[in-house]
Amino acid sequence: MTAHNWLELAQDADTGIETLRAHFEGLRSPQAMQRFNRCMAVLLLVSAWLSVLT
Repeated sequence: MTAHNWLELAQDADTGIETLRAHFEGLRSPQAMQRFNRCMAVLLLVSAWLSVLT
């Protein structure tokens, strides 16, 4: 069975409000949880970077 992981970033053109939607499957193993944590850390960095640019 393959995992169906997805991530969606959006920014409202009028208000500038950013939204993040994500779905991750198969976080039962420590390795999967590490990948998830790394992904969340990258998202936080990207969000902070985008805030600085705008």
